[in-house]
Amino acid sequence: MSRTRPGSALLDDVHQLLGHRIRVHFNLVTTLWSVTALTGEHKGRVIAHLDDVTLCADTTGPVQFRVSRAGWERCRRTGKRNVHAWCVGTAAAVNTKPDLRELLRVTYNPWRRPRFENARTGDPVHTADFAVFAKADPGAEHGYAWI
Repeated sequence: MSRTRPGSALLDDVHQLLGHRIRVHFNLVTTLWSVTALTGEHKGRVIAHLDDVTLCADTTGPVQFRVSRAGWERCRRTGKRNVHAWCVGTAAAVNTKPDLRELLRVTYNPWRRPRFENARTGDPVHTADFAVFAKADPGAEHGYAWI
């Protein structure tokens, strides 16, 4: 499933994302991955909502896991959710229902720390050669990054 935001000039085909640098975050309202354009006419706008997306490193560097310190502090101070954590990379695949069994789960919880973490060890995750953004089960409430 992929959805685009109603009333905006967005992608006709989500496969147009392939090869482009994008920003990805989990949308707690839609329970899908929101994709923000980093280039082109829609730069800075959410252009798609996807079930899963894979990012890979490119000539500009690895996939980056980013947390806005100011956004994190605002979330903690007010107790209200806001988009302050995301990943940046080049789109390599969309809506492929990837096999996650051999991958490491990466989590983010603003109530614990302002960083992405390896779910098993708690070690910080800042970059990766690739990252898959998907739910462990299609019916799951939350999605995770997998490296």
